[in-house]
Amino acid sequence: MQHVFRSWSALFIAIIALSFPHGVFAASVATTSFEGTNSTAPINGVAIDSTGDGEGWSGNWIATMQSAESKYDNSVSHTGSWSLLQDTSGTTNEPKVSRILNTAIANGSVTAYLMKDKTNRNNDGIRLYRGGLSDTNLVAQVYFTPTVSGNGNLQALDGSTETIIGYGVQATSTWYQIKIELNSYSQTYDVYMDGTRLNTSPLAFHSIQPGVDRIQILSNNTNNDSPGTKLWVDDITAHASAGTSFETTDGSTTPTTGSLVAETGDGEGWNGGWIATMQGEDTQYATSTVHSGAWSLLQNTSGTHNEPKVDRLFETPLASGSVTLYMQKDSTNRSADGVRLYSGGVSVGNLALEVYFNATSTGNGDLLAINNTEETVIASGVQAANTWYRVKIIFDASTDTYDVYLDGTKINPSPLNFYNNLDTIDRIQILSNDTEIPGVSPIGAKLWVDDLQVSDV
Repeated sequence: MQHVFRSWSALFIAIIALSFPHGVFAASVATTSFEGTNSTAPINGVAIDSTGDGEGWSGNWIATMQSAESKYDNSVSHTGSWSLLQDTSGTTNEPKVSRILNTAIANGSVTAYLMKDKTNRNNDGIRLYRGGLSDTNLVAQVYFTPTVSGNGNLQALDGSTETIIGYGVQATSTWYQIKIELNSYSQTYDVYMDGTRLNTSPLAFHSIQPGVDRIQILSNNTNNDSPGTKLWVDDITAHASAGTSFETTDGSTTPTTGSLVAETGDGEGWNGGWIATMQGEDTQYATSTVHSGAWSLLQNTSGTHNEPKVDRLFETPLASGSVTLYMQKDSTNRSADGVRLYSGGVSVGNLALEVYFNATSTGNGDLLAINNTEETVIASGVQAANTWYRVKIIFDASTDTYDVYLDGTKINPSPLNFYNNLDTIDRIQILSNDTEIPGVSPIGAKLWVDDLQVSDV
């Protein structure tokens, strides 16, 4: 038949029927819309009372420096009636306010809406820390920086280097959504502005930290003798994802089909461990090839015709969200290897979508996805051997559609449709399937997977 995940009937017969309980999705979301009740400026070190918060914050905002310029403003907001204003338009001060998360984010995101009234004054933006507010605690920094003429730039820290990631992107009196996606496994982060990733390669954490646990809003004066600007901030969301870096402690011992694949190093939001549902002897942990950390998950069919599969269940089904993972293959002309998402089971009737690298007879491999019931090439010749690729799937069960991103770039020009109409997604499967390419041995390949994240945003 086709050269792709090809035998649905065989798969249906071979897969072990699994039944899992549902729990509570443990990934946490903390949010604030700054719906304060007055615009009184706080005193240094004194809490700025805040209402309108979601869960997940520890206490209120604390003014840590020159707090007189930090206040609530009901004249300008992104949503609701209030925003947070740092007003240095009449001073050379550099105000800062900070807040702590109840639970640290190892892998996840922080999103905020920012607006400035000038493009030629101040560095204004966000810092993320872990364990304190000193330079040794600093993880990430993203801020608008001024220009002499024209629109302002967006700048970020890459390790200890200040790097412009967006030239001329900030106009006056315009709200911008800034999203910082954190990956503590690789000690890197990405920056998105209004949904578009601006950094071409991952930015390194400023200090080695197991994630972030606090945020700081700050304005820094760039001309010591010149008054600054106004910075408004609104609708901050801090989100922790369920994740695993496959940092196992049991060596590369292969599991028995149907048994638990022991797993440590997990983030919250999973139900139990990985289950080998087919030919588990070909699924193991590996130390020779990793994206980050010391271990990855390896499906090794390089000497067999086997088609191994391992599955894992979310603690709670998700109506919408995303799955991000890093994948690498050792060849381009062997196997179809990738990921499936399901709801309620792992049969054909439960399938929502699949995305995978598919073998070609010559050249680099293709990236394919299911669109309705059709296997569709969404990117030709994109998979080289022995190269890590970041694949992100954003799904929405309310419309039964999804999008696929490869290394931060959206691949499909229009939404892809689910294989079945489903209300939620509740499990993931990593799999390798044999291929039939004329003139090429069907013996399989090696697929490594690492730094997997599942998020409800």
